[in-house]
Amino acid sequence: MGGLRYAEISFPNGLPNPEQMWVKLRQRTGLHIELDLSDEGDWCVFSSSEFILPCELNRADGDTKIHVVLPRFSYLEWCVIATLIDLGGIFDGEVPEFVNVKWENRKWWWYFTLR
Repeated sequence: MGGLRYAEISFPNGLPNPEQMWVKLRQRTGLHIELDLSDEGDWCVFSSSEFILPCELNRADGDTKIHVVLPRFSYLEWCVIATLIDLGGIFDGEVPEFVNVKWENRKWWWYFTLR
């Protein structure tokens, strides 16, 4: 992953299915989200026309952890982290409150204090 930052989410009971994550993420955001499964490199990638960059997920530590690549700390990336927590993941950090708000109801100023 080079110098990119990532969030690590642990799953002691095994990783969720990418399709489960995709359905939950669409419900959380209210967005049309695309899921791309890969046999090489990234395990799966979520993208939406609302965002320039997709959200990449990588399996780690023998399929007990997921690394969410965080190049920009976007709404999509934070919502992926929140979705993984909803599916039983353990994240050693806090997610912003806006992960509980659908994209269409967002406020522009929420995104300036995240870095």
